[in-house]
Order: sequence, then C-alpha cells, then structure tokens
Amino acid sequence: MLAASVKKRHGDRWVVFGPLFLVLVAVAVSCYFYEDEVVPTDKMVFQNQYSAGPEVDRAVGEAIGKYVSVLDAEYMDHDCWVDDCPRSSKSIPGVPEDRALFTTQERANLEGHRGRRAMDRGPVSRVRLYSVAQQPDGMMVAIAEITTVKCLYPGSKDPYSSSSDYYRMILTLSQEGYVVLQDSSIDPVRERLPEGFHSLYHNTVKKPECAST
Repeated sequence: MLAASVKKRHGDRWVVFGPLFLVLVAVAVSCYFYEDEVVPTDKMVFQNQYSAGPEVDRAVGEAIGKYVSVLDAEYMDHDCWVDDCPRSSKSIPGVPEDRALFTTQERANLEGHRGRRAMDRGPVSRVRLYSVAQQPDGMMVAIAEITTVKCLYPGSKDPYSSSSDYYRMILTLSQEGYVVLQDSSIDPVRERLPEGFHSLYHNTVKKPECAST
C-alpha cells in the first residue's frame, strides 16, 4: 500500500513538472539554433555586385532616374488614373509599343493613390544603383535603391518624409537609350543586400518645394 502511494506521488509530480520540463527543453533547443543562425556582419555573404562597365552603368542609372521622375510626376497629374494615363512611363521615348501601360510598381502606386486628388507637391526620388547585369538576350537587370522624399508638413520645422526601397528592374536598349520595361519591389534582407554600398551610379536631386501656402 505504501509503495503504491509513493508511486502515485511520483506520478503526480510528473504530471505537474513534466510539461514544464518539456517547455524548458524546447526553449533551450530553439535558443541553440537561433544563436547558431546569427551571423556577424563582417562574415555575411552579400549578393554579388555586377557592373556592365562605367558607360553602361551610367546609361542604365540615368534611364532609371528618368523612369522614377515620371512616377513622381504622376502624383500631381490630374489626368493619370489606373484606367488611363497619357503620361505614364510608357510615354517615355523608346519604350516598346507592346509594353503594358504601367510597370508593376507604377500600377501599385496608382492603386494606392486611387480616390485621392492629385498632390500639389510631388515627391522627388533619388537613385542609387547597386548592380547591373547583362542577360544573354541583351536585357539589363538592375538592382537599385530608390529614396523618395515627400513634403508632408509644409511650413513646419521638419516638413519632409522620406523612405527607401529596393527594386529589381529590367531594361532594354532602344534608339533612345535604355528604357525600363518592368520592375518589382525586393526585400534587401532576403536578397542579401548591404545597408551601405558603393553605388555604380547615383543622381543628384533637390528636395521638393515645401513652403507653406
């Protein structure tokens, strides 16, 4: 009888402390693997930075700058809508006639702007080119950081707001130079892009006018 009582007490203790023990083991194992996955910055392997040569890099960077300036202007264009936009990026000289009216990011911008009136002050975007790689078919694949500055609080002490995003862009060469055919937003962490890098090309832009009216 005594042995049965002792056995029951041990069983009760396992019921109480068993799940807690399993939780502690699970936490310890997860911490071990987490620490194993953390890689020091100086040992991280970043995505290769390709160059097509200084002249081509510059031409590609300038084409991207022209493209994003059109997207910036669309914020102030009263005639630019998702259904119709006469001055979309397709209107850039050299863009093939069979290209869609909008690129992926351009359409996303307009979808996000749907139902709002055109802005009085458009944003200004700065281009920093990370990589340019020529494909077997002659197309150029570029990765660029685009920093967009907007005037959100005119007349205030700190009127500007800025955001930086990374994009992969496909460009082709036309009689007018390189033109953007398509683009897509990318995650710099997943793509293993460094926070700071020596750009192949960058443009110089002024902040948008932000005086109070």
